Amino acid sequence: MRAVRSTSAFAWPSAALLGLSACGSEAAGEGAYTIDSNSGEITASAQTAEGSTAVRSGALVPVDLPAGFTIYPGAKVIGNTVFDQREGRGAFVTIESADTPEQIAAFYTRQARAAGVSVEMQLPINDGRMVAGESAQGITFSLMATPVPAGTQAQLSVGETQANPAAN
Repeated sequence: MRAVRSTSAFAWPSAALLGLSACGSEAAGEGAYTIDSNSGEITASAQTAEGSTAVRSGALVPVDLPAGFTIYPGAKVIGNTVFDQREGRGAFVTIESADTPEQIAAFYTRQARAAGVSVEMQLPINDGRMVAGESAQGITFSLMATPVPAGTQAQLSVGETQANPAAN
């Protein structure tokens, strides 16, 4: 892996996430990112007096979803970003499946409810489906599933807050 110090298009997702982690912060900090020239994986981190943030993004990054959530059976992961910060952790995963948006939305709606998430939004959007909700325990969930020629492409976002963020 080599460190890249440019405004590469690959760096923007991680930079945006790191920027969000510092919102409202008055503490200066240190940050860095690397881009693996072979896999395209981005690894980024930032450290302030208020805590740290770590982000990994790329199609080959191991999926690390909060408890109760899994990758849709038979789906191919085509993009994945995992983050861990003082306030919590989570993942943004893009998958492709031969199944319909309705099937994928139903699967993740069941998982969300089983994890204690109150599903607050279920919308048909064009030929796709959008589902979102949150739990009293701090789990947030959203899914956008849209048809593509080979089936469905879906973006899943699942995060969970930490019980004691001051400890990190």
